[in-house]
Amino acid sequence: MNNISNFSFVLRLKRLELKLSDVPLIVFEYGSKWFELCKGKSVKRVCGARKKTGERCRSKLLHRGGKCRFHGGLSTGAKSPEGKAKSIAARMAGRDRWIQNRAMKKSIEIENAMRYSYIRSPLHCSGRLLVRHIDYAL
Repeated sequence: MNNISNFSFVLRLKRLELKLSDVPLIVFEYGSKWFELCKGKSVKRVCGARKKTGERCRSKLLHRGGKCRFHGGLSTGAKSPEGKAKSIAARMAGRDRWIQNRAMKKSIEIENAMRYSYIRSPLHCSGRLLVRHIDYAL
């Protein structure tokens, strides 16, 4: 099934759920996007950020990143030198964490590849590539 048919299936389920319930509208998530469905109206894309009250923001005026102006859609970033320094420090710390996670995943992949797979030998025998199995007892 492709994405469009999946969304239309979810939309049909939500319309049925709305029809059977007493509530006038449903706010639901599909993928990373939020939608609002009202009785008798078409589906609308909404901000979907969680407000202080715990409910989802239903603003339909979306900006970059799919959020309204109150929840980061019009954010231009830090302006003060302290804020810029804090932003750079957080970005560098996040990149360091990403590099460590990536290195750890790579080492696990290499270890699993050596443990469970065949390693091709560069030696050729009568025009065919020799394949050796390395068995590690760990």
